[in-house]
Amino acid sequence: MTVAGKVVSSSIPAVPSTINIMEHTTNNQQKQEENHHAQHLEAFASYCRIFYLSSLRSTDADDASVSMDEARAVLQVFDDLCSGQHQASTINNTGVDVNVRYQDAICKCNLMSCSNTSDSDGAWMMEYIRIRDRERSAAHKIQMLERQSMLSNFLAETSTSAVREQEQQQQPQQQQNALEEMNKLPELTMTSRETIRTVTRAIREFVASYQANIGAHPLIAGIKTVLERQIINEQYRLRWTINGCTLTENCQSGGDSGDMRYMKESVQILRLFLDLVDYNEVASDDVEKDIVRDDSGGLAVDEVVMCFQMKDGISNDTLKHLLSVLPDQRKLDARPTGSLATSNVPRTNSGGEMDEPITFLSWCFDNCVIS
Repeated sequence: MTVAGKVVSSSIPAVPSTINIMEHTTNNQQKQEENHHAQHLEAFASYCRIFYLSSLRSTDADDASVSMDEARAVLQVFDDLCSGQHQASTINNTGVDVNVRYQDAICKCNLMSCSNTSDSDGAWMMEYIRIRDRERSAAHKIQMLERQSMLSNFLAETSTSAVREQEQQQQPQQQQNALEEMNKLPELTMTSRETIRTVTRAIREFVASYQANIGAHPLIAGIKTVLERQIINEQYRLRWTINGCTLTENCQSGGDSGDMRYMKESVQILRLFLDLVDYNEVASDDVEKDIVRDDSGGLAVDEVVMCFQMKDGISNDTLKHLLSVLPDQRKLDARPTGSLATSNVPRTNSGGEMDEPITFLSWCFDNCVIS
């Protein structure tokens, strides 16, 4: 086109077609829906996380903005949906309408909308189930790591080296006073009748407390096997290697000292007649490995492995005395836990030559029950 003798371009900007506008709108809607869906899934994951962590641990989870009651309500609605109740139950066992009280939390996860939509292939349900299972598994792993850490710390606190290190950190006068007090105490050995009586009574009380719990049976069976095998081997002391999970898995839910009572009492009982040794330092010195081996499963990362060695000076008569308070293997519903190996450390007093003589009074203490 010519205007005032000049050539002017006649190109006119293209007007977007209706189809392009619709496609652009559709793409924006899809992106928004995807973002909303991702937010719903993240909210559901957060509620699952708080629920399982709070259920398994005594401490509150990190996300303080999410309450346990909200998380419980979300999981309750989801469980109802999974069980086939497309209109999830709204009344809990206390008569509270959870859909009204915790409506915001349920809406954040889009659970009620999902229950009202067609999901013939179950795609959305499987997605939520995978998130729930993932968070539950992660919570269990965190709990086990915490318990393993507590076990490791407890072993360190009760070890001889830790006690010596603590003494060395004391002031000179405090250290001298502590040494004087220790020197006043009589030395107790496994040849003393009083020591044997104390250990026997402790084992009897431990069995009485935990035999009814089937989770303690592998440990009790293991103790029984160690004592029986040591009687057979009169030349060398045995080493018993066990996984820390044997002690921590049988603890109650939670992480406080009360819930870990079984773990602590188990370690205390074992150390009455066994010495805790460093497995990495002594394993290569074993004369015979894997006399008895527990092949129930491999070790996972960060699990504590404990290696115990029979204390010096324990005679076969003492071992038989300790065995007398343990239940028969037929009353235990589990195989012995751990692996046994023969160390290169010789036994002393296997025949009882060094044992304190049995007097009539000590015999009465050992065999008579006063009612």
